[in-house]
Amino acid sequence: MTTIGTDEIKTIRQIVADFAKREIRPAALESDRYPFAAFNHPLMQKLAENGFLRPTLTEEASGAGMRMLGAVLEEIAREDASIALIILIQSIAAQLRMESGETTGIRQGFVESTGGGETLVALPVYADPVERPDSVKAATQGNGFILNGSVSYIPCLPVADEVIIPVVMQNGKGIRLFRVLCKAAGVTIGDPIVSLGLRACPIADLTLHHVSMPADAVIGNNDGIKHYEGLCERFRGPLTAIALGILKGACAAARRYAEERYQGKKQIIDHDMVRMMLSNMIAWIDMGTVAVNEACRLADEKEPCPPSALLSIQTLASTAVTRATADGVQVLGGYGYMHEYGQEKRMRDAKQLQAVFGSVPVKRLEILKRNP
Repeated sequence: MTTIGTDEIKTIRQIVADFAKREIRPAALESDRYPFAAFNHPLMQKLAENGFLRPTLTEEASGAGMRMLGAVLEEIAREDASIALIILIQSIAAQLRMESGETTGIRQGFVESTGGGETLVALPVYADPVERPDSVKAATQGNGFILNGSVSYIPCLPVADEVIIPVVMQNGKGIRLFRVLCKAAGVTIGDPIVSLGLRACPIADLTLHHVSMPADAVIGNNDGIKHYEGLCERFRGPLTAIALGILKGACAAARRYAEERYQGKKQIIDHDMVRMMLSNMIAWIDMGTVAVNEACRLADEKEPCPPSALLSIQTLASTAVTRATADGVQVLGGYGYMHEYGQEKRMRDAKQLQAVFGSVPVKRLEILKRNP
């Protein structure tokens, strides 16, 4: 396992933070208006050029493991968590293909683009990865397959080149993962869905009608679905880092506002209730930092971690961040609910992020199931 030094992580953080402030911050609020504003393709190209859409942040791809990926996602999420989620999805998809034995096009971006620009992959990450879907079925036809069915609420789908989905094999061979080109015949992508938050990571429904797929469209043969479940578990650490990044962005904005505005002839930050809310946010940041570091460390360990450790960290941290970002809105008073100040976006993003890898009630029941 690659050993990451504290100084190295600090250097990477600063590089990413500078990039995020320069390239992501100026367009974050406009991108949040999607689908009523255009998707930021130029930003995706810059992310690709700087290596952020490539899987080199993960250990098996000659990168630095989950700690480094978590640091990158945290800094990106301080400016726009939607972009961090896009990067997370691309990292999961690339790692999935690499661990399943594929290498073609992965080190160059993820999928080699025929158009010469950036390429994106969609994954149904809002679903619980351990659930067994039955919405898409595959029938054998010659050396390939015919797919029929639908999958709802897939992030990145409206702007993706391909989508990876679980499919039930009608020949009794269980569930396999398929790579489906978004422009293939019989593939229909629904209108973009206006989500609660993370709107710059577009969402849509997928319908497959008699879609012909070659045999090599299956990822990892029979083991693909197991690889996917395991990866989702390991990526809970970097996912929690996105929540921490949202909170850090909200706290910084709230503190900046409180230090610049006056009420009752004194700075807002000198009012006891405001100081209490800011103190609570800082306390959650301190606790969240420890939790994220531990989650990423556990994800990188070769030895198995406690059965619900990563799930518990993700669930509790994301819930805390959702509550803390509400305080961030309150510090700004009425301005906190106005789109141009960014705080209500962070609150919505934090709430939406809770649904990644399944809803909070489902996660809590899973925690109990893993610890009978």
